[in-house]
Amino acid sequence: MATRVPHRGLRRTGFRQVGRWALLAFFVLVVAPVGFGCQCHTASVKRAEQKPVECPKPTEANVEEVRQAARQRANQFLEVVEYAPATLGPSKALAVLSYPRAEGSLGSRSFVYDDALALLWFAWSGQQAKASGIAETLIYLQNPDGSWGFSFGTKYPADYHASYVRNGTVAWAAHALGYFGERYGQPRAIRAARRGADFLRRMRLGGNTLDRGLVSAGYNSASTPYDAPPGPTLQYAVTEHQFDAHFVLARWEPSTAERLAERMNEVLWLDEEGRFAVAVASDRLNDNRALDAAGAWGALWLLSTGERERAVQSYRYALDHFETDAGELYGFRPYEDSVDGYDPVQAPEHIFVEGTMSMGLAAHRLGDRDTAQKVVATGVALSCRGENGLPYSNVEVPGFSTRPAAASTIWFLFLDREMATGQNAPVFESIVLDTTG
Repeated sequence: MATRVPHRGLRRTGFRQVGRWALLAFFVLVVAPVGFGCQCHTASVKRAEQKPVECPKPTEANVEEVRQAARQRANQFLEVVEYAPATLGPSKALAVLSYPRAEGSLGSRSFVYDDALALLWFAWSGQQAKASGIAETLIYLQNPDGSWGFSFGTKYPADYHASYVRNGTVAWAAHALGYFGERYGQPRAIRAARRGADFLRRMRLGGNTLDRGLVSAGYNSASTPYDAPPGPTLQYAVTEHQFDAHFVLARWEPSTAERLAERMNEVLWLDEEGRFAVAVASDRLNDNRALDAAGAWGALWLLSTGERERAVQSYRYALDHFETDAGELYGFRPYEDSVDGYDPVQAPEHIFVEGTMSMGLAAHRLGDRDTAQKVVATGVALSCRGENGLPYSNVEVPGFSTRPAAASTIWFLFLDREMATGQNAPVFESIVLDTTG
């Protein structure tokens, strides 16, 4: 059995998780002031001037009416703009603004993970024109090695952090393009998805170390210059990325996916606790407790691979350890350990909204109707507050902002539509395509 060490010890080796808001702070304070020359005329962002749909005051008699209004407000929040560098024909290439209400350059920035979520949502909900536009942008942004960078500005063609690669982002982009391409018969999207899958296969770690066979976290860092070449493969694996990579490889390279799943269960699953560890390096396991690995995505992934018993264990662990009661809101914290300045003891009412919505999806698929209903009710309440769009977090804590966010909003839409229609959202499903063509 591997020797476990605390997260703090792993930090000294550079083996750590970096929250999105730490990356945003770096961008706003360091990168954005530099600017990108005079190329700003080649792309433009037009703000949508729409008055938010009003939510009626909730009563026992109008629950569905309120939910419908919350759904409309969430859809209305998703601000899709032209990404001019990728517009090569009569149809516009598009990108979703990740934080459209944010001030300054962040308000016009798009994170590739969010574009992948938006592509999945628009494709699944039948909004083909928007889906096609986002697919064009993702195809355009794919790196020569098959990967994707982390984020890009929609105003400046040079503002694409292509050199900063995280394999969770790569997997979501490949998955979304594959789903869209198969659903609408788009061979270019399918080719891009296959290239992404091949990149992930090549990013599996070798040797005889503890992390062998798992997919590396990626290469380079948030501070890497934009025009830097691919750096050395990072010698550690993040559990969340393994879930993401597996559902891509299961579609395009099933034998590789099978071997990856075996290593995930051998190395990362903590049998005594009934959950996954958060990450692993060559000689040490990081057994910190993160909602995505320990509960929400862990349970969804296990269920998608037929491991229902373990899925229930993982889900129950999250219920027991991450649950938050914040008055009228119900949800889950992101961590149960101190990570990057986050202290769960100091944030007893904190709700990580994106993770909470994915816990609702796990609850729904595992038959826990009561929890699923409480989570979707939280989504409705947040969507109906103030401006439309669900926040990243219900309270300001280190690493988590209360800004309305595309990712939180889309995960709510996934949960709401799956519960309303009985059709599974296109996330964490075992979809294997015919790859002989």
